[in-house]
Amino acid sequence: MKKLRFVVIAVLAIVGLVSVSCSQDNDAIQAPQEQAQEFQLPEVINIVPLHQVNGVVTRGVTTYSNVTAYDVAGEYLGKLSNVYMKGKKKDDTPEKSVSVEINATAQNKFDFVMNPFSVGRMPGFLDVAVDDLTLNSDGSFSALNKGTVHLQLFANEDGEGGLDRYYDVTTISGNFEPTAGGYYLNLNLKCEKSWWKLKIFTASVDFDGNRK
Repeated sequence: MKKLRFVVIAVLAIVGLVSVSCSQDNDAIQAPQEQAQEFQLPEVINIVPLHQVNGVVTRGVTTYSNVTAYDVAGEYLGKLSNVYMKGKKKDDTPEKSVSVEINATAQNKFDFVMNPFSVGRMPGFLDVAVDDLTLNSDGSFSALNKGTVHLQLFANEDGEGGLDRYYDVTTISGNFEPTAGGYYLNLNLKCEKSWWKLKIFTASVDFDGNRK
């Protein structure tokens, strides 16, 4: 009887050891899995803001489409910068000192007029007219050898009197950008008049302004 009791106790002890060992093995197996879950990287979330302009949605970069000449038509007040006359740098004009008129003639066509302005101590006034410019759907435009720069030397503020000189616009390029209040215009205009190998007149200006 004592011998049977001893055998039963021994069997129970062995079963207990096996159970403890299996439990420890399971814990050892589960631990790395739990650790892996704990340090797993979160899913990358794209937080770049979305923009929507004229029905076009882009990520992080705002682009424009379907801009028409009728959208951008109007008068723009701004300033001239990067002003060069006959190769010499001139001072920028004051803010809102230069007026530009955009007249739409078709869905993607417009006429450009820069009303008379003066640069530095120039004894006179300049005005610019470029007809039939083509507006791209993104608001940009450019043209070569199109338009006229009109120089009025010794003329008064009303453009009366003095000597008239006319020069071709060599290049004009720019773009219209939508703003909260309407549109913003940035453009570059260059003019060069040569006679044989002599440059009689050269000019280059940047215009920046907002529609009134």
